[in-house]
Amino acid sequence: MLEATVWVPGAAAQGEQVVEDSVLDLLHWEKDDGTSVIPFFTSLEALQQAVEDEQSFVVMPVRTLFAMTLGETLYLNAKLPTGKEFAAARN
Repeated sequence: MLEATVWVPGAAAQGEQVVEDSVLDLLHWEKDDGTSVIPFFTSLEALQQAVEDEQSFVVMPVRTLFAMTLGETLYLNAKLPTGKEFAAARN
């Protein structure tokens, strides 16, 4: 799974390839309990199913996303029946 490509709502500098130290503006979504998560999706189609309006996104390897977001809670296929939460690592 770490080699897979994922779609993440947010924005990057135009024309730049996303790497671990890229400056990105990733969206945080709020769960029903009020906690903040970074959503990411297995496909563009999955992302489109989860959002109501047009949404900018960044495409990157999931390994890069995990490295960039240490300490954050991530949610794969958020708002979809196949969703899975990846809780922030506690050190």
